[in-house]
Amino acid sequence: MNVSNILNTNPELATSNPTKSTPPTLDASDYFELLVTQLINQDPLEPMKDTDFVAQMSSFTSLEQMKQLNEGFNAFTADQREIAAQTYLGKNVSVAHASGFLIDGIVSAVTTVRDAEGTSNIELTVDGKQYKLSDVREVRLPTEEAS
Repeated sequence: MNVSNILNTNPELATSNPTKSTPPTLDASDYFELLVTQLINQDPLEPMKDTDFVAQMSSFTSLEQMKQLNEGFNAFTADQREIAAQTYLGKNVSVAHASGFLIDGIVSAVTTVRDAEGTSNIELTVDGKQYKLSDVREVRLPTEEAS
């Protein structure tokens, strides 16, 4: 049996950079490509049993559902983060400045900014300057004299 047909069936996986921090993910097309490769290279005297195919399909279906659930949960988490950030509007905050000092001011805007990779980052406008939501160290109700 020639095993070389099984290796590197996906050109993207074969040419991927091994130093990347994120491992390659498999999708439906990768699964079906693997299934076809298995069928082509199986021993005709001992073919794969129907139960093995059903088990593989079941595993793949579960994997796809978990992937969709994870994507939905990530979207839900991002939405909740944006909603939570909006509660900072009109409140006094202390934010960490790049210099190491804390800057106090009232939040006048909440903005979602996308970086070069397409990741959403929430920023707060405090005294006309943008700060990352993660830089907030303290949140206080506005004082009467500031209103």
